[in-house]
Amino acid sequence: MSPIDGPALPPEIIDAIIDQVHFLGPVSRVKDQERYHDRRDTLGACSLASRSWLARSRFYLFETVFLPPNDFPRCNAFVAMLADPLCTITPYVRTLVIREAYSLSGLGTLWLNDALPHLSLLTNVKTLSITGARFDRMRPDAWSESGIPFFANMKGMKQLQLLSCQFRTPDQCLDALSELTLRRTSLDMDLLLGLHIRLGPLPVPPPRLTKLKLDSHRLGNYDAVLRWLATTPTITELVLERITDTETLAVADFVDKLGPCLEVLDLNVVDINEETATQDAFCRYLNLCNNTRLRSLAFDQLILAEPYQARLTASKHVPDVISKVSSEIKELTLRVQINSTDDLDLIDWDIIIHTINSQRNWESLESIVVSGPRKEILAESELWMKKRLQGLKGKVNVRCTLLPTVMVGTLAFVWESPQLMRMRFS
Repeated sequence: MSPIDGPALPPEIIDAIIDQVHFLGPVSRVKDQERYHDRRDTLGACSLASRSWLARSRFYLFETVFLPPNDFPRCNAFVAMLADPLCTITPYVRTLVIREAYSLSGLGTLWLNDALPHLSLLTNVKTLSITGARFDRMRPDAWSESGIPFFANMKGMKQLQLLSCQFRTPDQCLDALSELTLRRTSLDMDLLLGLHIRLGPLPVPPPRLTKLKLDSHRLGNYDAVLRWLATTPTITELVLERITDTETLAVADFVDKLGPCLEVLDLNVVDINEETATQDAFCRYLNLCNNTRLRSLAFDQLILAEPYQARLTASKHVPDVISKVSSEIKELTLRVQINSTDDLDLIDWDIIIHTINSQRNWESLESIVVSGPRKEILAESELWMKKRLQGLKGKVNVRCTLLPTVMVGTLAFVWESPQLMRMRFS
């Protein structure tokens, strides 16, 4: 690489050019392979233009590294590059996605465990996703020498996703997670499913656990998980996804045990038909009297649109739960699926308005948010809501929003500490 004759471009112009090249094509090859490769080739050319163009180009070229299953030449070449003393790309890798072949085929060579010492050089990784790792096949000494350091060296990691990964014991997994300060951690359910069959005592949940997201989908030992977490009374934010008929009592009891620690409650109660047995049972068991610091209440997946079979009764539990609140709520959120504003009338707003106007603890309510109307009917939905809730006499800010964009996947179990540590099983 030789310097360019003549005056050099100002750094801000160089950065602007490279930024524009980056935005020309998709970052993911899944969306448009041709444009993806054109973008990569152009960024590569930028990195060769001059030393002053190198850093910005490499930032985009290597910010996301995907090591696919069954592509051992690619994976081995990347690991060999990291092992080279002259390697200079390690500071640029922010997202590392690893797919071990074993998880997809049931056969094949396991390369990840041997590569951990070299992959641990990627100390600036912010997001790490691993699928199909067989950490259970590592000897205890190898796990201590390369497994735990692999996670521990990524000091800046904020999001970790481990799907279909196997560990010898829950403790082996917790050993790795204890080295991290995370925003979000996604783990496979296999670890949870083993909790209730351990002969020895269960590992103690993190004492600073404050945020929990629990999803019963495919989860066979819901009660066992809640009993495991019962020794952690510091949870302030609780998200309960897909509460079904077999879990209503256990979940309601768990909410009660959280007492005044609980500040945010997000519910999704599921009935597969119009009989509302699950909603009725959950409302019968739920007692929010002890949750005296609850300030935010949300109801998720209120499917009010046709052709959903249970649309007419999908929101039946909402007024009942609202009436059980004894704390000073600041925000009430309803996430809906609707085809038109007429669908919103399936919610019993009269009872909700009466509860808010008649119970003193609701005097502190600042906003009611209905999230979910499509962009085409968003403004119309907000006007409809403001008119429908005129009975609140303008004391509450009423607004409608689009649903937030979420990562595709089934999320089931989350924990987060004050240091933003979150753990999910899916």
